[in-house]
Amino acid sequence: MVSWVKVSSPAGSAASRLIFVGNLPPQAETDEIQVLFSQYGTVTECAIIKNFAFVHMEDRKSATKAIRSLHLHKLHGTTINVEASRD
Repeated sequence: MVSWVKVSSPAGSAASRLIFVGNLPPQAETDEIQVLFSQYGTVTECAIIKNFAFVHMEDRKSATKAIRSLHLHKLHGTTINVEASRD
């Protein structure tokens, strides 16, 4: 089951704001991912699907900053993969 958390209305091109988060540990939660990415800008939506997630940022600059800062970040001892989502 996918649980989307919509935080606010998005602005700008969706493709440039959508982030793929791979290799999530089993204990990762949507709220936790939202808080982690919120350090870099406003998260408009967030969903975990099995061991990966999609995070929508309010703007491209925030998304780029989050990707650069969180790629290979350790979450619950597991290194996560953070990259721009492909179309």
